[in-house]
Amino acid sequence: MHITDSTLTSCIPWDDILQPDLIAEAGEMPAILNWDGKHPLARTWSFWYFDPEIKGENLGSADSGWEQSIVKIGTFSTIEDFWSYIRYIKPISMMKTRCDICLFKGGIQPKWEDPANRSGARWALNFDKNTPTTMVDTHWLNLMMDLIGENLGEFGEIVTGAIVNKRERNNRVGVWINTTDLRDPRVDGLGRKIKENLEIPPGFEIQLQSHELLAKYPGGKSIIHKI
Repeated sequence: MHITDSTLTSCIPWDDILQPDLIAEAGEMPAILNWDGKHPLARTWSFWYFDPEIKGENLGSADSGWEQSIVKIGTFSTIEDFWSYIRYIKPISMMKTRCDICLFKGGIQPKWEDPANRSGARWALNFDKNTPTTMVDTHWLNLMMDLIGENLGEFGEIVTGAIVNKRERNNRVGVWINTTDLRDPRVDGLGRKIKENLEIPPGFEIQLQSHELLAKYPGGKSIIHKI
C-alpha cells in the first residue's frame, strides 16, 4: 500500500483528539510543545523511611526518638519519578523488622502532630504472619498507585498519606485521613473503596483508629469504626 499525506490524514481522528474550536482560538502553535517526556501527577507526594536504628535531625525535634529515626527519601510529582523511587525502595518482604515506608501528600509530615493529621485517623489493614509478605507487597504497591493516580475518587480528598509497617507479629498497611467525623460519608466510603480496589476478602476486617486515641491507648480502645 502506498502511503500518502491524504492517507495519513484520513487515518488519524484529529477531530476526536483535538478540539477544533480551541485550536481556532489558540491560533498557530509550535509542532512540538515544551514537554520533558514525563507524565505529571495531580499533586506532589513524598516518600519517608523510618528505622529505629538510625538517628538524625529530620523533623526538628531532638526530644523525640521517633522523629530522629525518620528520613525523607524524596519528593516527586510525575509517574516516571514515582517508579524511579520504587525501583530502589525495598519491598516490605525485604525490609528489616520495625521499619516503615511512608507516602504522604506534599507538605504533610508522617506524624500525628502535623496539622493535617492532628484531628485524623487511619484505616488499618493488619496482616498476621499467615499472610505472605509478598501479598502485603502487592497490596502496598496497588494502594500507592491508587493514591498517586487519584483512583479513590472523592474519598481521596480526606487522605493525607499512607504507611506500611514491618513488624514481628504482624505487618500493617495504614491509610491516614484528616478527620474522625463518622458523619462524613467519605470516611466509611474510603474504607469500603480501599477494600474494593485492593480486592480484600469480605471477611477481612479493617479498622479505623483515631490518632488521638492511639496516643493514649495503643490497643483496641483507639478503634472507632470497623468494616
